[in-house]
Amino acid sequence: MRRLRALAVALAVVWPLPLAAQDTGVALIAGGVPYVEYIGPGTLFNTFSAWFSCARGFIQSPSGTPATSCNVRSEVFVGTGTIATNVLTISAVTSGTLQVGEHITDTSGAIGSSHTIAAILTGTGGIGTYQLNSSVGTVASGTITGHDQCDLELASTGASNGYVTTTENCLYTFDNGLSYTSYCNLGAAACFVTEMYDQTGNTQNIVQATYADQPPLILNCLDSLPCVQLTSPYSLAASSNFTPATGLVSYVAVAERTSGSSTTAPMPMMKETGGNNQFAIYGAASAGANKWGLVSATHTPTAAASDGAWHAGNAVSTASGSTSLINIDGTTTGSLLVASTTTAGAVGMGGGNTSTVVYVMEAGFLDNYTLTGPNITTLCENEQGAYVNTNFPAQC
Repeated sequence: MRRLRALAVALAVVWPLPLAAQDTGVALIAGGVPYVEYIGPGTLFNTFSAWFSCARGFIQSPSGTPATSCNVRSEVFVGTGTIATNVLTISAVTSGTLQVGEHITDTSGAIGSSHTIAAILTGTGGIGTYQLNSSVGTVASGTITGHDQCDLELASTGASNGYVTTTENCLYTFDNGLSYTSYCNLGAAACFVTEMYDQTGNTQNIVQATYADQPPLILNCLDSLPCVQLTSPYSLAASSNFTPATGLVSYVAVAERTSGSSTTAPMPMMKETGGNNQFAIYGAASAGANKWGLVSATHTPTAAASDGAWHAGNAVSTASGSTSLINIDGTTTGSLLVASTTTAGAVGMGGGNTSTVVYVMEAGFLDNYTLTGPNITTLCENEQGAYVNTNFPAQC
């Protein structure tokens, strides 16, 4: 990953950083107690924040240990089969081979997402019988799909900052350094994101257990790095609710609206509290094309952001008044009326509508924190610099 200048901000005072982290860390004060977040170049976090990306990792140790960013699944087997109790019988193979530990689904949805191959009976990876880890009942003949799952881990330095590492839920034998593109192309279909790990260390991981709703991992977005595709029903959400402290919230995002026009709702790049506090991209029929906006219970202020182009966006949403703002690629639209709430909801992204397609490289929020002009300038420069500044229509 390119070496970018770090943004050092303190909520009260700056706590001295260890030498090993001086150009990759941010020191913050939380509740009067000093602590150090070891993060990668480009942004800042407090204890009430979340940040997600499948393209670059931020949490790292002083030694530069890579960050785990996303868990993805790849379809590695497609065939025809039936199930009786806990025995799967494959009668035809379209592609791939079945292995012990592989997650199994079917076109009817009867199998669910928790069943795996526990043992090989008469099959050898193709036609034959296989024992499942638990009883499913009777499933009529139909398409059977096998899925492998693996964590994407992001190196903190180097020109190629994305690779798949060996983990216990990977069925293939990987050497460290196998690219995510090689992993995803091993299967019969592309990869889909099952979980994005909160890079701030605050464990607000966002997940999607339903296969049909898992966002596709697009392999070559900005600077040949992967991004997440959002269009309904694709979405991810935390397993428990988050309660904002005051309603004040700041957002960060690097994203592009590639096609389609919203007919009913915006597409959230970052949800702090489910349907209330959101940073979103609008479509032609909602608030107008070529716009990003802040979504709250009562207001939807927007700023200009051309469709079909990547943008670095940073925003501040206040609980009341007209002091909210949206900054797109260095240009601020201020004095926006918005009413963010303190209503609890799930942190997440996506699930907006079926006609708008949005690609997200990274997105996050800082609760009860106001990004100031210098913060926004540095964030914008680092967001763009991580993916080559010339990929954006305007530079910060």
